[in-house]
Parts: sequence; structure tokens; C-alpha cells
Amino acid sequence: MAEGFGREARWRPACPDDIAVAAQARAWLRRVVPDLIDEPPRPDLLDDAELLLGELTANALQHAGSVDRVAVCCTRRVLHMVVHDPAPVEPWRPPAADAASERGRGTVLFGRLAVDWGVSPGPDDGKDVWLDLPL
Repeated sequence: MAEGFGREARWRPACPDDIAVAAQARAWLRRVVPDLIDEPPRPDLLDDAELLLGELTANALQHAGSVDRVAVCCTRRVLHMVVHDPAPVEPWRPPAADAASERGRGTVLFGRLAVDWGVSPGPDDGKDVWLDLPL
């Protein structure tokens, strides 16, 4: 996590290459986020966070083969979520949403719901795909 973030929670899946990781990560998120936020969150924060974390973890499973770890933390303005996977390749960013395409919808969701998102090299290997949701 970057400096300047508040309380944080981290999670490592027991079976990082199991398709159940996405559901496990979403359940974990629902449990930990209320303890990270001082003020009552906006009504749809947990729903948005769960949707986007599901996308992040599903993308890591599909494109990198596993999810190494997940972290969330809060500032006064955003919920910062990070999914680390072992592949150093950046996610594909579609040039524009195509209604007929079966791919690229996750990054469109990131752009619509998050105030920012991106990819950073992991601290040891692979990459961190992160996003910031407004509180």
C-alpha cells in the first residue's frame, strides 16, 4: 500500500488459482470494509466495491492464473483496493466499449465507478492492479 493511506486489511487466498477466489474475496471485503471506515459510507459503496473487486480477481484468475493477495485501505475520501497477481503484463484496455464484445467490460466499470485506477509493478514480482472508489 502507498504511504498516506489509513487503516488497511490484507488477504491471501488459501488456493490462489481456484475460481472460488473471486467469491471469497468479495465476502472478505464485506467483512473488513466497515471496520476501515470512520464515517458512514455512501449507500452503494459496498455494492460497488464488491462488484469491482470481483472484476479485479476474476481478471487476475483469467489472465494471470491466480490471485496472490488482496489489500484494501481507506483515506478520508477513497477506498483503495489492490489485487496482486503473478503476471507482469498490464491489463488490456479497450479503445471503446463495444456492445457486441464479450471482453473489456471490467475496465469500463473501473472507469465509470472508480475515481482512479491503474497498474503498478508488484513489490516482488507480477503486478498490482488498483483502484480508488469514492467514499
